Amino acid sequence: MAEIRPFRALYYNPARIQELEKVVTQPYDKISPEMQSRYYDSSSFNLVRLIRGRPHADDNPQDNAYLRAAQHFRQWIEDGILISPAEPAIYPYNQEFEVPGRPGSKKVRRGFIALCRLEDYSAGIVHPHEETLSAPKTDRLQLLNATRAHFGQIFVLYSDPAGLLKPCWRSTRATGRGSKLPTNTGRCIPSGAWLSHAPSSESWLRWRTGSSSSPTATTAMRRRSPIGITAEP
Repeated sequence: MAEIRPFRALYYNPARIQELEKVVTQPYDKISPEMQSRYYDSSSFNLVRLIRGRPHADDNPQDNAYLRAAQHFRQWIEDGILISPAEPAIYPYNQEFEVPGRPGSKKVRRGFIALCRLEDYSAGIVHPHEETLSAPKTDRLQLLNATRAHFGQIFVLYSDPAGLLKPCWRSTRATGRGSKLPTNTGRCIPSGAWLSHAPSSESWLRWRTGSSSSPTATTAMRRRSPIGITAEP
């Protein structure tokens, strides 16, 4: 059984960043040079400076894209651009989208972001989800070593046939706490996404300890890693 836990995530401070669409990006491995330039121009606090910083001709072990990302990261925390909740939390994450080929037909995929304990493959709990290449793994490991942070999640599925998490979705909508992204394709957070900063509740704990299936985790590089878990629409 996979073990998940709440954690104190860092997210953009809505008091400092009013236009969230100007600071989010495509996944790092989808960012072309043209996209990178556009992201750099959109905001001084765009995530691209952390996940896909520009290389310099004179980069060296003491000054390179990974170390500059770490500098930006620390500075944004010190300046209150990135903040975290006082208590560990599990973060509901809703994605609203239009079904391709069916204009006006919208679906909502509901999930959450949490920590997951990593397990050895032989235990049958954590499974590799795809073939990975050495160069990208080295690249991400260098960023991890420099920043001591993960800037993306691993996407997995969970089973909840009893609907134990439905009260969480209702409470998230009722509190209205979170960040709403306007419709804008080409961003790493899908259009209409709602990321709640509400802390984990008793409903999450009942689900974790109840009879419904726990999520199966996938590969990451640390003992516990953030994962984005989703239900089917």
